[in-house]
Amino acid sequence: MTGPPTPPLTTEAEIQDAARTSIPPQATPMATDPEPPTVAEQPPEGEHPPSTSTTHTEPQGTPYEILLSTLADLAGKGQYRELALAAEQGDALAQNDRHQTRMFVIAPLVLSYLILDDIAAARHALTRVPDSFHKFPVWISLFSLLRAVHSRQHEAVYTGAEELFNLCHQPALSNGKLGVVLAGLTTAFVEEFRRKTFVLLGKAYTSISVPLAQRYLGLPIDQILSVASSNGWAYDATTQVLTPPRATRSRVVLTDPSILSTLSSVVDSTSRA
Repeated sequence: MTGPPTPPLTTEAEIQDAARTSIPPQATPMATDPEPPTVAEQPPEGEHPPSTSTTHTEPQGTPYEILLSTLADLAGKGQYRELALAAEQGDALAQNDRHQTRMFVIAPLVLSYLILDDIAAARHALTRVPDSFHKFPVWISLFSLLRAVHSRQHEAVYTGAEELFNLCHQPALSNGKLGVVLAGLTTAFVEEFRRKTFVLLGKAYTSISVPLAQRYLGLPIDQILSVASSNGWAYDATTQVLTPPRATRSRVVLTDPSILSTLSSVVDSTSRA
């Protein structure tokens, strides 16, 4: 049995109430997983991205110690004039001129000037350092060598060079680069000094006894005869006299004042012998 029919909606309020009750509830949207955060791409294991900054390693030591590497390179190439220039510039620019490592520049500079036969420059370089340097064995040895070269005491030159060479192999120097550089420069100086002396003997003498030549050259007799023979000198075994080639004596033109001075000292020392 059915009830009486529902009366029609008559008022606006009733119509709105009916509309609200007749709208079905909205479905709640399903929750979705949030997107995972983006992870920065990592380089493969064992690989590292390039560094954005470059690390610069500053040279260690005083300016004199740092410059020694350049001087060693020039000495190894036999560029003694360039070595002297670099040493002069470095010594002038450095601030602490009383630091004992200044000898790392002064000692190679003095030997380079001696190789170049610039005795005045060598003396100036060695004597411009503070008096406190005069107690250093290297300074003492260089001063002794310089004095012998200046006075053309040939036997003393070779003795002084040998003492300096031996000093380079003492523990105080042999464990560092300075000893190696000075030993090489000392050897180069002796070779150049001996070569120039041999040339001067050929200009100053028409003949010379082997014992006297030995005093000037500081070599064993057999080595002197070998050098003389390779340069065209004649040797009389009976009199033990060496004679330079005539062409060498006649074509020599002396214009360099330092050579003239050296030649004069050689002749003077011979007349006193």
